[in-house]
Amino acid sequence: MSLKKAPVFQLGYDLINNIATGVLKANTALYRNEYFAPLIFLFIFILLSNVFGLFPYTFTLSSGFITTFFLAATHYTAINIVGVFQQK
Repeated sequence: MSLKKAPVFQLGYDLINNIATGVLKANTALYRNEYFAPLIFLFIFILLSNVFGLFPYTFTLSSGFITTFFLAATHYTAINIVGVFQQK
C-alpha cells in the first residue's frame, strides 16, 4: 500500500488553517470554531493584499484608509450585534 502525497495547495491551506485555529483558540475562550470563517477570510484578504503590494508599481489595498476603515467598521459592528443577541 502506498500513500499518496498531498498537493502543495492543500499543504498551504492546512498550514493557514492550523495557524488561524491556534490564534483563535489562544485569544478567545471559545471551544467551537464558530468565528473561524470570518477570521480566516480577514486573515487571507490582508495577507494576499499585502503580498500583492510587494510587486513593483502596485498598490496594497490594505494601506488605503477606506478599505481599512470598512473592514474595521463592519467587523466591529458585527461583533457587537452578535454579542447583543448572544447575551439574551
